Amino acid sequence: MRHVIDLSLPLSEGMSHHPMHPRSPLVLSGTLTHRMTERWMGDNEDFGRVSFVNEQVVISGHTGTHIDAPYHAGRDRPDAAGVDLTRCVGPASRLDLRTHRGPRVVLDREDLVGAIPQGRALRDIVLLHTGWSDVLDTDPRRYYGHSMGLSEDAAAYLRAQGVRCVGIDAPSIDAPHVPGAPAHMNFLRADPPIYVIENLRGLDALPFDVPFFSAAPLPIEGSSGSPVRAYALLDQPIDPKSDAP
Repeated sequence: MRHVIDLSLPLSEGMSHHPMHPRSPLVLSGTLTHRMTERWMGDNEDFGRVSFVNEQVVISGHTGTHIDAPYHAGRDRPDAAGVDLTRCVGPASRLDLRTHRGPRVVLDREDLVGAIPQGRALRDIVLLHTGWSDVLDTDPRRYYGHSMGLSEDAAAYLRAQGVRCVGIDAPSIDAPHVPGAPAHMNFLRADPPIYVIENLRGLDALPFDVPFFSAAPLPIEGSSGSPVRAYALLDQPIDPKSDAP
């Protein structure tokens, strides 16, 4: 039996969000019991009057745990509906970078290489475990305004390794003070695109080799991103307090 590890932030009205995103990242409106079904379907023999609750969900494409489609970095690039699922679903590698954790830390190539156990190779999907997600629960403003990210050479290194998707437990793949958004530009504007998953959580529950990871977006045409329900499947759980790779 495989164990499912949820790696996503919960979504709710009034949730904290990136200051550059819409002021209300999630709005539920029109929640109601659809009375048309009562007329169409009448009563159920076991459960009484038939009714279905429905609502309208208004949400930013970059709310919570989400994927950046290439369109996020250029209007001539593919949108969320054009995301190639083979690039964001499959085996993954989790790099433990918690020793570098700190406000506005920029991770470089050497940091990534040092987090790869000797004799191991990176999978197509790489998950960057910085530990920065812990800040969200205690200080959302600091989480968004002082987050960690990748340097230009770190992004180039991952591309050279053939990586197809990069996830991070921080609000952005770039630190907020770094000009030019080098990681976003390298991943989303160059070909082939490298998809970006942001606002992951719970990466401490993963080993280095993750048998299966999924962060599939909704196929929203014209959208630059999509919330995802990111999760991993493990053959057996690990102790999050363990230092084992």
